[in-house]
Amino acid sequence: MQRKATINEHGGSGFRPASVTDIAPALYPIRDRFRSQIVERVIALEGLRINVENGKDPHAAMADIIAIVHKISGVAATLGFLNAGHLAAHLEQHYNEGINARATFVVLWPQVEPMLIALMDELEVIADGDLA
Repeated sequence: MQRKATINEHGGSGFRPASVTDIAPALYPIRDRFRSQIVERVIALEGLRINVENGKDPHAAMADIIAIVHKISGVAATLGFLNAGHLAAHLEQHYNEGINARATFVVLWPQVEPMLIALMDELEVIADGDLA
């Protein structure tokens, strides 16, 4: 993958993923399941990103990206992955505000893509187990 963005370039708060001790023990199994699904989600997001770049039904691909990002946004911070949750929420909010402002896809995609790359990078950190 040829991604170069870093978290702080695109709205990252600088928080590193939380350690397991930062969440209630009852959430450990859910956290483990979330982490086990990260690689699959990153692969899906990257494939959809490539579809947008190649013009393969970019609107449908973007809708699928936002659906995945919405799920990540809703659960990541609860499971102690504060930065991933923040990045996902920021991406989703920015996209939705652009749509509500009637921004064209040609204008919106170059703004959203770096945020998506930063989120995928952060998810890879979590998947690799490189927790602070």
